[in-house]
Amino acid sequence: MEGGRCSQCGRVHPGTSKDIAFSLPDIIWDLGPDARQAHLDWSTDVAYLKGKWFKESWFIRGVLELPLQSGAGSFGLGVWASVGKETIGRYREVFSSDGSRLPRAAGKLANKIRGYPSTIDLPLSIQFRTSTERPAFYLDAPSDHPLFSLQERGLTCEECDRLWSAYHPEG
Repeated sequence: MEGGRCSQCGRVHPGTSKDIAFSLPDIIWDLGPDARQAHLDWSTDVAYLKGKWFKESWFIRGVLELPLQSGAGSFGLGVWASVGKETIGRYREVFSSDGSRLPRAAGKLANKIRGYPSTIDLPLSIQFRTSTERPAFYLDAPSDHPLFSLQERGLTCEECDRLWSAYHPEG
């Protein structure tokens, strides 16, 4: 972006300066308010679902970055990944420090991204980062999912606008 204007097409794209964030994994929203209150322990970074009717589930919030083909940054999807208990342990160990040198951890996408085929349970890799950055999520290869190819090749101006409009139809 140059002065709020796309250097690729010359238009102003509202989505290029903003990210889309999901406040919880979809499975937790699907529970309804009473069950969420009874079975959920969470912060803005980690969620834990427990209870006799649920399999113990751990989640980490991170960013799935889709680069812009114009080279002017990326479009960030603040999503959640389901992870194993050992990954939560590693994350807690490096939460207040720099975890960027750790090997990537495995997870599965835990949010539905509007406008794309099912994204729930897409396998991904998690790269912990510094204490001021959420973990980076990378969809695992090989994948024929459209989000994988967008993460590899980047978003065009039209794709960026379409993704933003799926969550902000008023513009």
